[in-house]
Amino acid sequence: METQFGLVRPWQAGEETDALAVQVITLVQPPASLDQVLLRETLSTVQAAPVARRVLVFGAASGDWLPAGFDLMGQRGGDLGERMAAAFADAHVSAALPMLLIRADTLGVTPDMLADAARSLVSGEADAVFGPAYDGGFWLLGLKRPDRSLVVGIPEPGQDGNVGGGRLLLDRLASAGLRIALAPRLEMAGARMLRF
Repeated sequence: METQFGLVRPWQAGEETDALAVQVITLVQPPASLDQVLLRETLSTVQAAPVARRVLVFGAASGDWLPAGFDLMGQRGGDLGERMAAAFADAHVSAALPMLLIRADTLGVTPDMLADAARSLVSGEADAVFGPAYDGGFWLLGLKRPDRSLVVGIPEPGQDGNVGGGRLLLDRLASAGLRIALAPRLEMAGARMLRF
């Protein structure tokens, strides 16, 4: 796949690899005050995770710092829930693998945390993975396949005084009868640094 950022080798079904058959989606829409150091740290962590595919979903891509090794996709949808639904659907259409979607403003995430979340989905231990955040939201959502009903309407952290849609999302996962694996609770840099 040729992108403006270089050649990206697509994931092929049946490919022999040590990577877990999961894709990690990083959803980010940079404002003027984007903290590129934080985003680079998050993307470096994703690059180091033993997963089959890495996807970067941007509202507008700029800068020469964008990494190689990621499939780049345009962002669709208005609010956070719609953008998440579109990112899950678009990634799954191009590679029917389980998905981990992470917030780009996550502090302290490690490749091992992503690998543990991926193993929960691949092993059949869980149908979903939820990573709670101290801001009341979440830093990670893992699904085996897209389900728009789980994410549409999830509010942006800080929107209208909302501290995050983590409880709403966790309740939706449970109400859908999904077996949920919990990832560690992590701190977020906040919407002031990065809109995702």
